[in-house]
Amino acid sequence: MKTIKPKIIVFVFCLIVLITVTFFHSYSAFAYSATVFWDAPTENADGTTLSDLEGYRVYYGTSSRNYSQSIDVRNVTAYIISDLVSEVTYYFAVTAYDTSGNESDFSNEVSLGQHVLTTTKGGTGNGTVTSAPTGIDCGSDCKESYKNGMVVTLTATPDTGSLFTGWSGSGCAGNGQCAFTVNADTTVIANFDVTNPMVILTSPNGREIIPSGSTYPVGWEASPTAMKFDLMYSMDNGETWLPVAYNVTDTNYNWQVPIPSGNEYGCLLKVTGYDSYGAKIGEDTSDLTFTVQVVSVISPKKEDILMAGSTWIVQWLTNMTTSPVAKTVLRYTCNDETDETNWNKIDELPGNPGSYLWTVPYVSSAQCKVRVVLIDADGNMVGRDANNKFFTIQP
Repeated sequence: MKTIKPKIIVFVFCLIVLITVTFFHSYSAFAYSATVFWDAPTENADGTTLSDLEGYRVYYGTSSRNYSQSIDVRNVTAYIISDLVSEVTYYFAVTAYDTSGNESDFSNEVSLGQHVLTTTKGGTGNGTVTSAPTGIDCGSDCKESYKNGMVVTLTATPDTGSLFTGWSGSGCAGNGQCAFTVNADTTVIANFDVTNPMVILTSPNGREIIPSGSTYPVGWEASPTAMKFDLMYSMDNGETWLPVAYNVTDTNYNWQVPIPSGNEYGCLLKVTGYDSYGAKIGEDTSDLTFTVQVVSVISPKKEDILMAGSTWIVQWLTNMTTSPVAKTVLRYTCNDETDETNWNKIDELPGNPGSYLWTVPYVSSAQCKVRVVLIDADGNMVGRDANNKFFTIQP
């Protein structure tokens, strides 16, 4: 009797997308399919050419070299075996037989095991858990079967208003990504909590008037889990942000206030906190805008009543400017301030004296303002301000 011996390999469908997984209603397990491939034998055991090959039998079971199942697959070199239970390790081998019914010895043996990874969500918040390779999307798909020994990475993403606070269960810890080797049925819990204010900006929080070029003490409160902070500022109501400082470890910072070319009224400051893993845990922005002030008209004031033809001391306060002031231009209006043609020239002064003795014009209005414009030696405006409120001129 001649003997033939095919060489086989066992291949499982790609666990990422192609493995067939079905949940058994009567068991807390998954079923999957495995595809067995092998090379067709070309010669008999004595070295002669194999010319009367008829077919193959696939053997498998849960004990090595002790197969409880066999399937005559006829003359093919690949076969799908279904309904394999995930937590069980299976062993596979193949024999060949000829037209006379002679059957070869078993081929080499290959084992295969699958395990179920289950993700659940805990805490008061909400979020999703995804896996790489894909399979878990929890969400909706919180269980997946993976080949024994496969490395799976889980990522937790909190929903808006929630915070991912860390992993618990088997295989994962901390609050970053979790990568582990699947070698048993595993349950991992992703904990999400409703976001509480982890970082609260206290100053500047709105309506402050901060001198340009000054040192301003920024302050905030933070939970003990916040270890480092980034600070940003905006001068256009939050449209664009520029850095103040990174990786601040205290809950206060002396901000060197920038020097704009004129008063900026739409300023905001933002603080972002990070935990010891570098994960963002909180952020807060000034509740209202504040002003970075280069120059301020301090007289006349809202309640002042000026008599036409009299003299009045116009006064202004100047903070740091981008370049030295070469001249100061004074103007006034008692009409529509939005129309530049309504601003009448008072005088043009060398340097920046900070005050001027003004002969009040002969007008009658309760809607008057004075404007101060600071110009450098190159003709660039380096500061401008007008009264916030109207004053009155009476005849």
